[in-house]
Amino acid sequence: NYFVVPVVLILLSVSSVYPLVNLWTGARGKAMADAVTSISGDISCMGYNPAGIGTIGGLSLIAGYENIFPGMADAGILNMGIAIPVLVVNGSTVVSAAGISFNGLYLTDMGQEEELTGVITYNFGKLIFFRNIGINNLIFAAQFGTRSIKYKYDDYVLSAVFDNNKTKSVFNMNGGVIINFTAVKDLQFGISVKNLLTPNMTINNLSGYETPIDYSIGISYKTEVIKSVYLLAAVDGGSADISKFINIGAEIGLYDKYFLNFGTGFGLDKSFFISAGAGFSLDVFGYNMIIRGSTHVIPEISKIS
Repeated sequence: NYFVVPVVLILLSVSSVYPLVNLWTGARGKAMADAVTSISGDISCMGYNPAGIGTIGGLSLIAGYENIFPGMADAGILNMGIAIPVLVVNGSTVVSAAGISFNGLYLTDMGQEEELTGVITYNFGKLIFFRNIGINNLIFAAQFGTRSIKYKYDDYVLSAVFDNNKTKSVFNMNGGVIINFTAVKDLQFGISVKNLLTPNMTINNLSGYETPIDYSIGISYKTEVIKSVYLLAAVDGGSADISKFINIGAEIGLYDKYFLNFGTGFGLDKSFFISAGAGFSLDVFGYNMIIRGSTHVIPEISKIS
């Protein structure tokens, strides 16, 4: 069953992404080295490319936690989110979807960042015109919103940059596109652009903390290797906080119930990391629940020779 709201869609949303750090985390994305820009139909991709929820089939919920500093139990990122189809054609074809999430970064004795994010997508590929020219899905999405930041530092420079022990709010906008063609439905392309409202923004007018527009471009392909076993491979490239990167990820699925994920990321500054993860799905009171976990097998290493 689909959640149906008879509304006229406008390409706007309520979201927030602070320009320095992406607070969204997801075990699937992390295990695939964040190479999920072109993947859709999964709420866990919402923070990487907002268009990723454009083909969800029904009400979706997500909750997750990432320990960003091993050894510090109270230093991590918390995520909770919900996404729903918002318009249905002929009772079955999902045209668009909306999502909202709460994200928080908490550092022991140092401070926190919290944001309320959301997104509305529109799938133009379901319209007759695009069907006639061979487009299966053409999903557009936009994000807007604010984030509150509060830190306290003993270091003088950091105290000045982050308004020591004071709450600061930031407003921003992101966008995303995912497209695939009728001829090759399992091949998808994705583009995600972040910090559209804050290019070259500085914090407290201090140089060295400019916020560039981040972007990623990705391609993914899903195929059945043998009966009931599929392989999803993805490659992303782009720029994040002035660093250029290429990420490669893969997922192996068995009966759509058991999942293995792998990934590796390369920075053009000669850094790299390797990640992995696993998951499984189960039925809970008639609803499908997927539990995933991931880790960096090899933490990021700089300046490889």
